[in-house]
Amino acid sequence: MNRSVVETDALLVLGLETSHAPGAVALLAGERCIERWLPEQQSTTASLLVAAQELLSQWERSPQDVGLLCISRGPGSFTGLRIAMTVAKIWGYVRHVPVVAVPTPVILAAQIPAVLDELWVLLDAQRRELFAQRFKKREGCWQPAGPCQIMSAAQWWERLENRCQVVGTGWRRAEGRGGVKESLVDVGAASAWRPAASTLCRVGWHLYQEGQVADPWTLVPDYVRPSGAEER
Repeated sequence: MNRSVVETDALLVLGLETSHAPGAVALLAGERCIERWLPEQQSTTASLLVAAQELLSQWERSPQDVGLLCISRGPGSFTGLRIAMTVAKIWGYVRHVPVVAVPTPVILAAQIPAVLDELWVLLDAQRRELFAQRFKKREGCWQPAGPCQIMSAAQWWERLENRCQVVGTGWRRAEGRGGVKESLVDVGAASAWRPAASTLCRVGWHLYQEGQVADPWTLVPDYVRPSGAEER
C-alpha cells in the first residue's frame, strides 16, 4: 500500500502492544489499519522498533509522521511493558508526540462483542493466580465495573454470580474448576485472548479524543503486583 492510498490527512497512530509475548505493532490512519505480530524467536527489544519501521515504510511514512503513540499499560509481561514505556518516554519527549496508555484488560474487552450484561477479563498472572477484571455493558459497550485484581481461580469462581462472557489466557487456569457454575460462562474465541495492536490503536484513539493523554515522564506500567525482583 503506497502513500497515495493511505489517508494522509488523518492522524497517524502507532500502537505498541507488549503486554503479551510475542507482542504486536500496528498503524492506524482513519479507517485503515495494518498490523504485524512480532516474531516469537526474537526478543521484544530486538524486534519492536524494527517492525514499527517496516510498517511505516509500507505506508511510505517516517517516524516524524506519527501523531499519536499508544501503548499497553498492563498488567502483563514485566519486560515487555518496560520496553514500551521506555519507547513512549523517549518518543514523547524527543518528537513531542502525545502518548496514550491503555490497560490490557480494556484492550481485550474491546475485542469481545457485548452480548451478555457482564464480562470478565482473565489474564494468567503465573503463580497459579489470575489477573481478573469485571466489565458491565453500558450503551452496547464494555465499561470497567471494578479494578483489576489478583486472585486464584477458586476465588474467581466464588465471586461469579451471574451469567457472563469471559476472555483471556487466564481462562485456562479457571476452566474445569467451577462445577455447576461452568454453565454460567460464555468463553470468547481463543483468537481474541491476546490483545491486538490494532485494537490498542482504536481504543487509544478514542481515549485521545476524550483527552486521556499520559505524561510520559510520570507514566509507569500497571503491574498490579511487584515483580519477583522487587519482592525479593
